Formats: sequence, structure tokens, C-alpha cells
Amino acid sequence: MGKDGAEEVKEFPQYFAFSLENRIKPRHVEVVEQGLDLSLAVMLKATDVQFKGLLSEAQSQSQAQTVAAAVL
Repeated sequence: MGKDGAEEVKEFPQYFAFSLENRIKPRHVEVVEQGLDLSLAVMLKATDVQFKGLLSEAQSQSQAQTVAAAVL
């Protein structure tokens, strides 16, 4: 969440339609653990399959950057 949290919620009021315990918290934890900067809309509107794909893609990019840094 690159923007101010209140501003982002204002721009994405559908946030309140999602389950705090079953969707918002678990996804937020995964995003924070991976060090990603996803908007609320992207984080919450993605299906479970799409969300896992986003995490996998980000992890692959991170690993590629680590390998590139080690080579240089």
C-alpha cells in the first residue's frame, strides 16, 4: 500500500465487503512477508489463484535479482 491507508480505502470502498479474518488479514500478512507493495484493490479483488500467482511471480523476480546481484 503505497498510498495513505485512509486514502486508499476511500478509493476502494469495496474493502469493507471482504472478510477481515478470512481474506484481508491473511493476504496482508503474505504481502508484508514478501515485501510487496500491492494496492488494496489488487490484493483483495484477485481470486485465490491469481493472488498466489502474484506472490509466486514476485518471489521469482526477487530470486532472479538475488542471483544477478551475486553474479555481479
